[in-house]
Amino acid sequence: MGARAVIGTVVVVGVLVGGAYVADGFARGEAEDRVAEELRAGLDGLDETPEVTIGGFPFLTQYLAGRISTVHATAQELTVEGVPLQDVVVDLEGVTTESPITAEDAHMTAHVPLAGVLDAVDLPLEVAILDGSLTATAEVFGLPLDAVLVPRADGRSIGIDIETFTLAGATIAAEDLPAGISGQLDAIAIPLDGLPEGIELTEVVVEGDGFAVEAAGTDVVLEGATTG
Repeated sequence: MGARAVIGTVVVVGVLVGGAYVADGFARGEAEDRVAEELRAGLDGLDETPEVTIGGFPFLTQYLAGRISTVHATAQELTVEGVPLQDVVVDLEGVTTESPITAEDAHMTAHVPLAGVLDAVDLPLEVAILDGSLTATAEVFGLPLDAVLVPRADGRSIGIDIETFTLAGATIAAEDLPAGISGQLDAIAIPLDGLPEGIELTEVVVEGDGFAVEAAGTDVVLEGATTG
């Protein structure tokens, strides 16, 4: 084969490969837009279309196989049960391409500002974040009661545990509190039932002006979720 023929063959192969790459990229972009719109339509609390990136190459073989390896989505805010979740990041694995769209594995991180919680949830005591700790205040027999609280992951809600109590400056045991006060503290919880089906909280910590939360799940349904 002459030099001209070799060059011609290389050019043809290059054009075919380049065309396949462009077609794959176009299909990937279309799929990312579709997934973003599906998420936007399926989550009532999502006020804007999220940014979606589909991983793995080539995309077309994943699509034809009916399973996308990885999907990365971000949104500035998502409202769940009236509670705002900010800086939401979702990573999905094994996403189906046919309805109902599900993910074999899902992981989510977000920031939940305490101010948004207080606007959405009627908590029984005055709750604040002071010096990096979650605190609650009340009055017992006219004396100030202060409690340091610790948030925890409790299924599809943020639960609250009592760490320490001080009454008029003196530390007291939880069992020595009046039942009404201890019951109010134990009842503090922040529901997030509007998360997609199959996702539960795995970690909650106090961070900045609110909570840093993580959630995960398997066989997560991404269509028809209800939030608000």
